[in-house]
Amino acid sequence: MIRLAGLSRNFGDRVILDQVDLEVAAGEVVAVLGASGAGKSTLLRIVGGLDRAYLGSAQVDGQDLAAMSDAELTELRAHSVGMVFQRFHLLAHLSAAQNVELPGLFGGVQEARADELLEAVGLGGRGAEMPERLSGGECQRLAVARALRNQPKVLLADEPTGNLDDVSGAAVIEHLSSLARQSGAASLWVTHEERVAAAADRVLHLVNGRLETAS
Repeated sequence: MIRLAGLSRNFGDRVILDQVDLEVAAGEVVAVLGASGAGKSTLLRIVGGLDRAYLGSAQVDGQDLAAMSDAELTELRAHSVGMVFQRFHLLAHLSAAQNVELPGLFGGVQEARADELLEAVGLGGRGAEMPERLSGGECQRLAVARALRNQPKVLLADEPTGNLDDVSGAAVIEHLSSLARQSGAASLWVTHEERVAAAADRVLHLVNGRLETAS
């Protein structure tokens, strides 16, 4: 579902990604560990079709991202890619259920799934609540539910527990890993936290622009 070959990305004279090769199969969870500034978020942005200034090949769901127009990439993200961000990016003026259902408006998936997904992340019966009434951990679990709304084939997570305490972070990891595998999505998480990586099927380290297998 995710296939990268010879992927390179520079910012000026600085090499961020250097000939990165990576494949993530359907139903597999791969975590990429790296220090702050190592290029983890850049890697995720390329896979999500948000950064096009790279060399090499990046394929998602069998499609070559470099060959796609901006409109086609937007369509790909709407239908095939779910994203979980460190800072949640929930809409404060929408209820929990409305935040979950929002991707359906852009992806053309009309069947309501908010109740089902909120239940799956431990927020059953709380669909009418506004994000401001939820804790940080609950907001991140809500973001996980939203990312899975359109049954994506690829699930991307950028530091999904970066703003959470140990208890809240553990709950998010449990829900994220369980639902990712149940959905059959190819999941790529980038993080600097070992507790997140421990829940993955495979762990890689991003060091000096290159991916290395964890020892």
